[in-house]
Amino acid sequence: MQIMSGHRTSRPTTSLGVLAPRVLVVLVAVGCSGESVASVVAPDGAVPLDAIPSLINLPPSDADLPPSDAGVPPLHGTWRNCGVTLRFLPDGTWQKDQWNVACRSSGRWALRDGRLELRVDASTCATRPRELHDAQVSILAGRLVILDPLINAVGYERYLEDATPHMRWRLTGVGLQGRPGTTIVSLVGDLSEGGSGCYWSGDGACDGIFSCGGGVYQWQTTGGVLNAGLSCSGCTCGSSLVGSIRSDRIEGRYNAQNCDHVWQGTMTGTPEPDASETTSP
Repeated sequence: MQIMSGHRTSRPTTSLGVLAPRVLVVLVAVGCSGESVASVVAPDGAVPLDAIPSLINLPPSDADLPPSDAGVPPLHGTWRNCGVTLRFLPDGTWQKDQWNVACRSSGRWALRDGRLELRVDASTCATRPRELHDAQVSILAGRLVILDPLINAVGYERYLEDATPHMRWRLTGVGLQGRPGTTIVSLVGDLSEGGSGCYWSGDGACDGIFSCGGGVYQWQTTGGVLNAGLSCSGCTCGSSLVGSIRSDRIEGRYNAQNCDHVWQGTMTGTPEPDASETTSP
């Protein structure tokens, strides 16, 4: 069984047309990078939306961060993780779309001797990105890691090449206190092999089915049966999803918990268009 690609990718899909990881045991660590957990936790115990891009990957170790391929590999092209699409254009400009907070930043870039300089010329984000002047860059086997203390709270960002299979689902249902809600689930690559998974509320705030936002640590679709796990931070916080999944639809149930409440309900899901096919968040 192979992994489904997102819309218009060149990789083949299964008859189910869904991501089908072989093993799903990777946990997404949130708030364990040395900073105070309280500084990145929303009132309901969920990760605040503007912190998700900083927290969707495990902290790099020496084993996780091999040296770049021989020479200085080009950055030209598109890179992505579950919440961000990052483009480096040959004319020396860059563009970063943060889909989970619906904003865009852009500017100029230069790469010299493996060190990256990013100048920010414009941003619609509530928190303007910091400019980078001497960031370390590693590119190997379709993976990009940018390390700099200024880049975010954990000091690095990790991306996969654009050709990596990716998928987004829009889940709708009744959430906490009987309110209708929408949650976006985004998956890039195989979670058991360093892929990226996260979720956020479709309204851009905290009115989704589950908590405001967080990580996806399991997404198993064997035999058309969905078993998924979501995690958030600050307390016992997360959700489990079970149901049926096809290439065009999810139907199932969920159990959810945040710092103050436990609830459950039903949900349905439909695929979201590939982020690369939309002009802006």
